[in-house]
Amino acid sequence: MNNNIFAVVRQETDDFVNNYIEVVPGYSFSQYQTIKRIHLYSNDRFENGQTYMGRDKIFFNIVNNPTEVAATLLDFDTKNIKAYSRAPQSYDKLFLFNKELEYYLKENDFSTMLNDLAVDVARYGSSVIQKTKKGIKPVDLRKLVLDPTVKRIADSRFITVVHEMTHSDLRKMAKENGWDTHAVENLISKYTNKYASPANPSYLDAGGNVNQIMSSPYVKVYERYGEVPEHFLNPKSKSEKMVKALFIVSGCDLINVSKDNQYVSDEGEILFKSPWHKKYPFMDFHYTKTNGRWLGIGVVEKLFPIQIRFNELKNQLRFAMELSSKRVFQTRDRTAFNNLLTDIDNGQILLTKSEITPVTNEERNLAAFNLEEDAYYKQAQDLTFAYEAVRGDIGSNTTATAATIATQRGGSVFEFKKENIGNDLRNFFNQFVKDDVIRAITPAHVLIFSGNTEELNIFDDKFAQAKANRYFVQKLLKTGEAPEDGDMEAFKLNIVLNLKRGVIDRQVLIEQDYFADSDIWLDFNFTNEAFDVNAMFNGSNSVLIALAQNPAILQDPRLKVVFYKYMESLGINPQEIELADKSMQTGMSTPGQFPAVSGQPQPQEGVITGTSNMPGQAKQAIK
Repeated sequence: MNNNIFAVVRQETDDFVNNYIEVVPGYSFSQYQTIKRIHLYSNDRFENGQTYMGRDKIFFNIVNNPTEVAATLLDFDTKNIKAYSRAPQSYDKLFLFNKELEYYLKENDFSTMLNDLAVDVARYGSSVIQKTKKGIKPVDLRKLVLDPTVKRIADSRFITVVHEMTHSDLRKMAKENGWDTHAVENLISKYTNKYASPANPSYLDAGGNVNQIMSSPYVKVYERYGEVPEHFLNPKSKSEKMVKALFIVSGCDLINVSKDNQYVSDEGEILFKSPWHKKYPFMDFHYTKTNGRWLGIGVVEKLFPIQIRFNELKNQLRFAMELSSKRVFQTRDRTAFNNLLTDIDNGQILLTKSEITPVTNEERNLAAFNLEEDAYYKQAQDLTFAYEAVRGDIGSNTTATAATIATQRGGSVFEFKKENIGNDLRNFFNQFVKDDVIRAITPAHVLIFSGNTEELNIFDDKFAQAKANRYFVQKLLKTGEAPEDGDMEAFKLNIVLNLKRGVIDRQVLIEQDYFADSDIWLDFNFTNEAFDVNAMFNGSNSVLIALAQNPAILQDPRLKVVFYKYMESLGINPQEIELADKSMQTGMSTPGQFPAVSGQPQPQEGVITGTSNMPGQAKQAIK
């Protein structure tokens, strides 16, 4: 009976490792064994023995190359992560937030995480990202225990991540995360001998421990999210009501038994326990889904039978070629030499009662070998869409038409998969990352701006406008003099010119809680839909036609809102249109070229507060 958390974790782990599920009649599946097999194949290892007919087997790997092709075509870049807003009045803050987001992603190495995700999804068929207090991290599927029958990880009744920790790791985690230090020390005292460590650094089961070298004692720690009886959290309660909870335990395999091998008690330690009221901090991503199992079907699993047959063919061919390379002779003369290579000298005349003739042992089945290899190789390409043209390796016999068709076929498949994974990534970032970004940039800080030409032009315009507003407001309060016609524009142009020359640094002080604005709604674009060249070209043409036919679009506030929404859907920044419109009004023919201005007031030194709606930064320094 599972009357404590140790028994629950032990039972769930044993079922996951040792039992199979029946997806449909005739199709039994073990997620754990499948992942283990994928890992072996990816590292050129056989499941059952490494020898064939007394010699080391040849593993002719055909799974890694298409896996890398798929991972490359599924790769996501942090530059595709953008924030959007439904509120036109939030454009300035949105522009600023995107710069903050760009910096945050670089500082937290999100590019590496996205690369790892693409590789894991292609190889294993699924990947999982976990949100932690320190950020996000990928989960090793070899050490993830869940209900293998669910569709998504959020549907699993339990989620357990297994960690292998040293003694120093345990003490550090206890200090940083509020674990029970007394339980940690008790646990450490039980594993002072490194050979008594219950952890297997490779897998959850007991296999692979022969002559295993362990330089330090590892302790297996289970981090379990899921429902438990309420009395698990509060021993004084006798309630059997199921509640969500987080348990971090170790020593689940340590059991005291009686002389007749009956269960007496558990010797494990509860390092941490707490109710869990939020969503589980996991998001899963899948390559190809199939009903009845959680694990997606990745490139390696698709090639399981082909990899097996290729290995058989290569090992059979190896021994056939080895046999055919031997020179064997036959004769009826019992007095003949045993070995012509060693028993006779060069030029020696042989006198035998019967002729010595060679044995015909040439390999006569090479054509059949080649035919079968070609058939399986083509099947592997069809299953994974890793055609030569997709890989960029076009043979001399491949026609341009065939290469184009193969590229389009493979590209459309991977674009579809990338879009599906991108939708899940969008949800993940909105649920787990967006709040962290806002929290990181909430304190007052100085922003030092950098960007491309368009971004610099937008920043310079907004920066100059805010400087001018501040200068003339202060002048009005101090002297009572209002600016005359042209003074404001002349002041702004001088500021912009000084920014271009580097006389004034592009920096701005963002006040605390500047982004605490409910009008900003964020979304993340991970796909290339908004960056389609043909769509952008056609959309830009339609924008130009609309402006030419009705210039009042930018004057009427109602039309302007609708028009700006349309431009955003095409990937065009409305602020760039506004900036160009202002450039025309002030006589600037091209961005960055300003007419000479003289006699205007000199700008004050210093920075501007975030309340001026100033955009952007690339570096962040908390004051």
